[in-house]
Amino acid sequence: MTIYINGKEIKTREQALALIDRPDDLKGQIVSAWIASAVKHHFKNEKHFKKAVRNNRKSLESLDKIRRLFRLENYRFSTKAKDWEETLYFEDEASGQTGRLRQQHRKGPLASIDEKPRRHRFLSCARFEAQKNWYKSHKKCDCCPCFYTCEERFESGRHHIDFAYDGKLKWHASRGTVQKTEWTPDKINSVLKDILGI
Repeated sequence: MTIYINGKEIKTREQALALIDRPDDLKGQIVSAWIASAVKHHFKNEKHFKKAVRNNRKSLESLDKIRRLFRLENYRFSTKAKDWEETLYFEDEASGQTGRLRQQHRKGPLASIDEKPRRHRFLSCARFEAQKNWYKSHKKCDCCPCFYTCEERFESGRHHIDFAYDGKLKWHASRGTVQKTEWTPDKINSVLKDILGI
């Protein structure tokens, strides 16, 4: 496939690397993976493209953590938005480490290992909208929203949010809804290859 930046097609590794500050082998590996991937990557602008490359390069610096976390036994659920590939969520119960593999997004693909383990909640549409509004009005406070115990269990079709709280709330609301997909080690490895080239 190819990469699109602001609608402009980037067909080769060389074209993509020419847009990046201080290209190196790891950045080249990431860009090559995106160009070879069957997933189309549309970036709003060069800034989003460069940031996606930087973020994934940072993840590659923790290759041992990537290989420990992104395994079938740690897969929990996925979210799926219309016209986008799934985002896979992982949690290592032994260490508490959490992370996600985002295959497709307007800010690019991402293999992300959370600095602070994140908590996941699964909400009805009405509760999801209410919690998003709550967060918008409480961004600067050091408080955490209230949830029902039943919202800790994932259910297909529900909306997903995750957050970490360490004096300041770090919040993420998924664009798509929750689904549990049957994944295999080979399919997870294929996603890692498409995102990071490993």
